Amino acid sequence: MRIAISADDPNGLDSVVSPHFGRCPYYILVDVEGQEVKDVRAVNNP
Repeated sequence: MRIAISADDPNGLDSVVSPHFGRCPYYILVDVEGQEVKDVRAVNNP
């Protein structure tokens, strides 16, 4: 499962969560399998 989190900076799981999903500067994408985090990456909001 992939989870997208709106963020104010590109610091992965240490990022500050942005309250504006559509206007945030970054998204943190977290890939999870079962109870395990497989991948974390930051992408710019286009």
